[in-house]
Amino acid sequence: MSALHCAASRGFVECMETLLTLGAEIDQMDANGCSPLFYAVTLGHADCVHVLLQNGAEPNRQDCKGRTAVHCGAAKGQLETIKILAQHGANLWMRNVRGDLPLHEAIKSGRKELVWWFLNQQPEAVNITNTFGRTPLHLAAIQNNVEMCKILIDSGADVNAVMKTKGHLMTPLDAALQRGYRSCGKFLLLHGALPAAKLNVSNKP
Repeated sequence: MSALHCAASRGFVECMETLLTLGAEIDQMDANGCSPLFYAVTLGHADCVHVLLQNGAEPNRQDCKGRTAVHCGAAKGQLETIKILAQHGANLWMRNVRGDLPLHEAIKSGRKELVWWFLNQQPEAVNITNTFGRTPLHLAAIQNNVEMCKILIDSGADVNAVMKTKGHLMTPLDAALQRGYRSCGKFLLLHGALPAAKLNVSNKP
């Protein structure tokens, strides 16, 4: 980790500016492939994010796991710094190695305002899947997050979207009940959810 990484992670704007004046490499990567911008975004240091981007930091750089700064910020629920990235041309819809979008990370973070913001940018993303076929509603059900399920259903989520995992078909209802999440399961049932076994879906590869 470079001195610029350390300054970005602590929100030391003046220190960052000095380092950049002295020639610090703005997109230098740490052992995980993360640039200083990743740290500033993830830890919510908006002023540092502004400085890095204004000095030419690459907003769409991916780390060793295919994550962008938007992914990492979304995982921590950092709406303000993600908005700054978007204003500087960051791609909000890149996938990591698991096929997750920042929206998927936002669902897992539980930050409702952030999820609303992503969906306002691209409403049709409400049913978008990752590599494993999980939709945002699957992820909300797995988190037992009833409020998030409501947001997604109100935004047009397919309550009976089917994913295939370990040879089994699974709807969001299946995902909730498999984990014993009765409150989430009850909510989904009230909105027309069915188990995959009752849907006419093939289990063939």
